Amino acid sequence: MAVRRKKPSQASYLDEFQPAKPEEGQGGDTMALLRTKSEPQPEVPETAPKPPKQAAPARPKKTKITLYFREEVLQEIRQCVLDLGGDDLEPSSVSAFTEEALQAHLEKLRAAHNKGKPWKLRKKRLPPGPQGGGQPRGQGE
Repeated sequence: MAVRRKKPSQASYLDEFQPAKPEEGQGGDTMALLRTKSEPQPEVPETAPKPPKQAAPARPKKTKITLYFREEVLQEIRQCVLDLGGDDLEPSSVSAFTEEALQAHLEKLRAAHNKGKPWKLRKKRLPPGPQGGGQPRGQGE
């Protein structure tokens, strides 16, 4: 019987690296032939199961807004963040600085005007901000 050769595009180039199949009566465990009885079998150390990783706590969702500041106030906030944030002191960013300041002022207003309770959320929109090229009201006239 003639052996048909595969076309080069169908040939598996790894066939020559696979061990030959044993003929009948020669035994079927090729690896057993390679092992000697004098070689100790390596013991596989049992490893303790790793505890499942805990998910990092979810960060609260933040929303981007546009705020208008007087230039000198904004410059001082930026300088404060650069001086203190670079030394791993508070605040770490202008956003963190602003959020902490607004939160502190909001708590003060709650205590003074709303019996310390949060204001109810309403669907009513705030009126638009400053008009006329981003200048606060009263300064562009």
